Amino acid sequence: MKNILLSSLLTSLFILQTSCGVNGDEPAFGDGDGGISDTPSTTSFVNNKNFFMLANPVNLAAIVIDATTGATTFTEKTAVITVHVGDRDGFFIGDNITVHFAVEWGFLSDSSCVTTDGSCSVTFTTGDPSNMPPDAQPTITAYTQGEEEFPDPNNNNALDNGETFVDTDTPFIDIDDGTIGHNGVYDAGVDQPVGVRPHQDPDGQFSGENCNDTTGRCSGNTKTYIYDIFSLQLIQ
Repeated sequence: MKNILLSSLLTSLFILQTSCGVNGDEPAFGDGDGGISDTPSTTSFVNNKNFFMLANPVNLAAIVIDATTGATTFTEKTAVITVHVGDRDGFFIGDNITVHFAVEWGFLSDSSCVTTDGSCSVTFTTGDPSNMPPDAQPTITAYTQGEEEFPDPNNNNALDNGETFVDTDTPFIDIDDGTIGHNGVYDAGVDQPVGVRPHQDPDGQFSGENCNDTTGRCSGNTKTYIYDIFSLQLIQ
């Protein structure tokens, strides 16, 4: 039965790949542009903007489809998942930040890692091919305690009246909802909350250091859950 299901799934993926291709997903949170300074931060507050995940490789090529015959093979593969953590000013947070992980499918070498020099890593290993995600793009969620981001247009390092901020919800595993691809938005009854249960939507209040707002938008908390979601690719 597993072979029949796998064959059907791979046939569908072959049709999808040959008709429209497979493109990598950008992280749903964190700019991931490598613009963080390597100077260690003097604060322990990880900022949502500068918390992001990278994978090596992104395309595991676990599924190989022969372009002529359509024959498919599946091979166990691994990828190193690295999380970078920085503060609101773009400096790496040095050491001892615990980052937690959750995965849609497959296996992780550990459920968490602790940063050294602003980053830490775990290893992802592919799982049972008979129950892989329908889009062949398993997602990984990394989450930790940190602060929400805000543009700070007047450069006073505080959230003031009238300034915007990025209001975050709590972390979740972005499970495929029947469509091809993941939307990066929590879908009740489909996606799986992690870290906080039940899942909590954005609360309209800023969680972070230096909140000067007088209109009721200061939560009183300097930290909240922040997270990043990243998609791997299985098809070569």
